[in-house]
Amino acid sequence: MKISAPKIDKQVCVTKQRKGGTKFGEYSGETSNLSTECVNKVTVCGMQALGNADTTGAAAAETLKDFVEKTLKGDKNWPTSTTASGKGPAAETNDNAEAP
Repeated sequence: MKISAPKIDKQVCVTKQRKGGTKFGEYSGETSNLSTECVNKVTVCGMQALGNADTTGAAAAETLKDFVEKTLKGDKNWPTSTTASGKGPAAETNDNAEAP
């Protein structure tokens, strides 16, 4: 298969940096990304780090390749993401299918 847009990996599902911080959302199997936590683990395509500290999370933006490798496991996280028990933000129906 020929890739028609060779830079697509760097343009799709790019995680965003925490406001006022240095860390980015880090793709994982379950979301744990509340502003009251220091975790910054995300399962939604392109999600921003929301944690209140720069002790965890990705040092650089993660992209489509990372999303596929770390988040899409079997039937998990598509079309709806998974939130860790007692964590947040809560998954919304089809949040990955409708991600920007």
